[in-house]
Amino acid sequence: MGSCNRDLLIHFLNAILGAELPRPITAVEIQNPYNEKEFLDDKLTVVDVKARDATGQLYQVEVQLDADALPAWMQTQETRRAMNTLKAFSEKEHAYHAYQARQDSLREQQSIQLEFDDLRAEVEQARAEAGQERAAKEEALAENERLCACSPTSRNRPTARREN
Repeated sequence: MGSCNRDLLIHFLNAILGAELPRPITAVEIQNPYNEKEFLDDKLTVVDVKARDATGQLYQVEVQLDADALPAWMQTQETRRAMNTLKAFSEKEHAYHAYQARQDSLREQQSIQLEFDDLRAEVEQARAEAGQERAAKEEALAENERLCACSPTSRNRPTARREN
């Protein structure tokens, strides 16, 4: 947000909150307008502008005024500019944060997919190793049976059975 727009926001906050402020606001830092959910059941809320002043006071601005329906004392060119700037800034910030939220979601999905793919590969590797081990045992049993069948005393020997 340019310094001109910050000045308009400061003027707007001072005009609206003037009587409630211990001293006029002289500087603001623009914050993410999304109020993140603290609990799973919470609703994500978005304000038009969120700013913090030099004392650490947080201001959340939700503009729902019609610029043409402002009280007479607010019918100034500077107030109209402030309202238009807040509206434009809000739309730009919402679009930016919506984009960021989509990107975060995609990154999370990709991360989950990679973890899933790694786990799947581990399971497939374990199955392949188990299959190789089973094949080796079957081969050893077959070799043992073949050797026993060739031996002249094999008729008196018990034969090994394969159990699954």
